[in-house]
Amino acid sequence: MAFYALIHWVSLALAGATLAVLLVVVVRQSFRNRRTRRDARRRESLMALALEYIEEPQFLPAFKAQLKPEDQRLLVQLFADLLPKVRGDYADKVVHLMREMGLRDRCLTQLGSRKWWKRADAAALLGWFNEPQVIVALERTLDDSQVEVRRSEEHTSELQSRVDISYA
Repeated sequence: MAFYALIHWVSLALAGATLAVLLVVVVRQSFRNRRTRRDARRRESLMALALEYIEEPQFLPAFKAQLKPEDQRLLVQLFADLLPKVRGDYADKVVHLMREMGLRDRCLTQLGSRKWWKRADAAALLGWFNEPQVIVALERTLDDSQVEVRRSEEHTSELQSRVDISYA
């Protein structure tokens, strides 16, 4: 009889632990969804501000004044989505805006990150800058241990068009 009581209590403990883990997962997902919705709203407002700057460059000080420190991450994502969609003068204005916002320097710093996805995102954005310092940094990413960083289509194609790459 004691054996069955033990099994009963162990089953109850496992059920309680399962419910606790399930509660933790639900709460974490709730916070993640909330952050995703908040980021999406903020990203929409940043997109409107960026497009306004592209049309009217004199609004740059107003654009900078409305930025929060945590907007840097969203701006990197925003410009990564925006740059492949624009060409010519608009692309130049977007790159200029990125430079003015300090994103070029942030991306150069992220190339040294231990997280490969940050290095890959930074390399993809930096492919739009035609500056010697950036080109040298992108050349170093070709030796990265992660294939995703080395083969980032955006930065590799941009880099190949600017420098002679030889695979020895």
